[in-house]
Amino acid sequence: IAGCGQSVAINEVSDSNSIATFTENMLFKKSTRTRISAPKSLDDDKDGVLNIDDKCLNSPIGATVNTQGCWSLRGLQFNSNKASTKTGYESLLANALSVLKQNPSITLQVEGHTDSQGSSTYNQKLSTRRANTVRAYFVNHGINANRLTAKGFGEAQPIADNTSAEGREKNRRVVLNVTNR
Repeated sequence: IAGCGQSVAINEVSDSNSIATFTENMLFKKSTRTRISAPKSLDDDKDGVLNIDDKCLNSPIGATVNTQGCWSLRGLQFNSNKASTKTGYESLLANALSVLKQNPSITLQVEGHTDSQGSSTYNQKLSTRRANTVRAYFVNHGINANRLTAKGFGEAQPIADNTSAEGREKNRRVVLNVTNR
């Protein structure tokens, strides 16, 4: 059905020579591959996430998106109870800055998130501070402040289980949401 298999009768592979030939044909014979891409209507912003699953339908060209199709500073980590980014993420921020410079007509909402440790009121404020930290980085590196807004979502939109340390770490994040082109 898929064009990548082969069917043989058992008597066709009954000795070592025929088994070797069969194995060679199955594993080493060159075949042609056909790349199938989704029609534009299924992935309008061409970010690799189908529209039906895409929560952010207008990601900019070159942006790295998460599984929900949202431009995310994937891997940008914050220490627990801190609004400053961990060291070692400068290249991630520089890449996002580059996307902003390549797409000067877009505006962004920088969205901060937290894990569920602490009170929801405190987490709301902390997530806003995280969003403002990233917004300030972009402004300090030449992006017009009018293109950027910052909003905190606290612990309200987790992407991982908050019962494990690994899940909580994933929830301490910033997402970049294109608001206009």
